[in-house]
Amino acid sequence: MYDWVCLTQRVPRVCPMASCSFPYFLVCKLPSRPQVHGSLSLQDAPICSTDDCSTNCENCGSGEKVADPVDCHSFYICDGQGGLLITQPLLCPPGTHFDPSQHDCVNGATCENCDRCFFECYDSKTGMVPHSTDCSVYYECNGNYPGHEQTCSATRPYFDGFRCQEDHNRCCSCHANCDSHHLNTLIPDPIDCRSYYFCDGPGKPSYRATCETGEYFDASVNTCSPNTECNTICKNFVNDNGCIDYYTCDSFGYFPKCPSLCQPEYYHCTEISNTYIESERCADDLVFHPMTHVCVKAEDCPSQAVPPAAP
Repeated sequence: MYDWVCLTQRVPRVCPMASCSFPYFLVCKLPSRPQVHGSLSLQDAPICSTDDCSTNCENCGSGEKVADPVDCHSFYICDGQGGLLITQPLLCPPGTHFDPSQHDCVNGATCENCDRCFFECYDSKTGMVPHSTDCSVYYECNGNYPGHEQTCSATRPYFDGFRCQEDHNRCCSCHANCDSHHLNTLIPDPIDCRSYYFCDGPGKPSYRATCETGEYFDASVNTCSPNTECNTICKNFVNDNGCIDYYTCDSFGYFPKCPSLCQPEYYHCTEISNTYIESERCADDLVFHPMTHVCVKAEDCPSQAVPPAAP
């Protein structure tokens, strides 16, 4: 078989079959000779994955890098045999991020993580879809349809669209998502019954709007209405900051606004209702203890964080 050659001096990675890379088109090139039976053409040459949502090392050389779907500042190293050399991702140097098309870290700290939260199998890049409201449950896709229900373990209870892990903030469940079969439509905000999104493309929607005062979004007719009730899909959802912005009372008592943090704000439920209540605040410099449900001094609250004093 004839040797393969590079079309440029810039060779950021190792192509399969001992070939060289054409980095601008991410293909490997054969010289202008008669093609030997069984060799790869320009169109057929397999390349290492450039998908930011995949750690697939198939067709990757030893030491070649692929993206970390969880963090765009990290990457994995392939072993040259279709697997990973190490099972933990490595971090790019400060001030850089991983570019899957270059298979390397490049200048610039700003990047966007892979959008891996797809709720329909025909859109999923990972071959898995999360449960719409339960972050511990996911499905492996069987073609365009979800297969049997899978449950994360107690030690890694949260599914992030790619794997089960420990960080609740990476949950896909209860996040708005548009699928490619239902574009140019409105969908409800799963955590706020007064709001909705416009779907102009698959994945996370970009446009959010809120109904007029006294109205709630009616998903059955895709419009706001004063005649429909508040129907929150994911009640008392804990956001990425560890707090609940929209609280509905399903029992009586005092409850933390931030279930795992020592914060001054809390909710006081005096009646059962589907509508949202405003938070209240501890007096003086006290914080609300998320376990005992009373206001205490900051030093008596052992939770994860205590906010700085207001200026």
